[in-house]
Amino acid sequence: MEQERQVENPSQGSASLQDSGPISFGGAGETEYREHYDSALGRKMGMELISATADETIIRMPVEGNTQILGILHGGATAALCESAGSIAATRHAWKLGEESGTELVAVGTDLTMAHIRSIRSGTVTAVAKAIHLGRRTTVHEVTVTDQDGRTISTCIARNMIIES
Repeated sequence: MEQERQVENPSQGSASLQDSGPISFGGAGETEYREHYDSALGRKMGMELISATADETIIRMPVEGNTQILGILHGGATAALCESAGSIAATRHAWKLGEESGTELVAVGTDLTMAHIRSIRSGTVTAVAKAIHLGRRTTVHEVTVTDQDGRTISTCIARNMIIES
């Protein structure tokens, strides 16, 4: 039976999947997560899926190991985190549309627009992707990345196209 955890302040703490309590995969079980969301890049960067629905997807990532030469979080790492959150949310929407139409659908990224606001040297960052548009052919998610104190690090607009797989 799937268990869900309410995330009141997803930026707090740096708990791993194992010690953060039951995880909500937004209807996806752990096996489905491993088959469809687990990526080599996400593992290398230490990304942790907290919850995944079409309306809102939350992923946490450590700063350590994802820094650039100045010792601050790399903008490319932040972009990868944002794209992952937006793409997972779009994928959830594509699957729902596919179930309704009897067609196997997937989401593919088409555009990522980033704004880096504040640097960070340690701790964790959390990306929260919220749906702005969930259409039959496209999705748009606004992704906000915050530090452990809830301060905004970056913002992003992530667009995806829904296509047949």
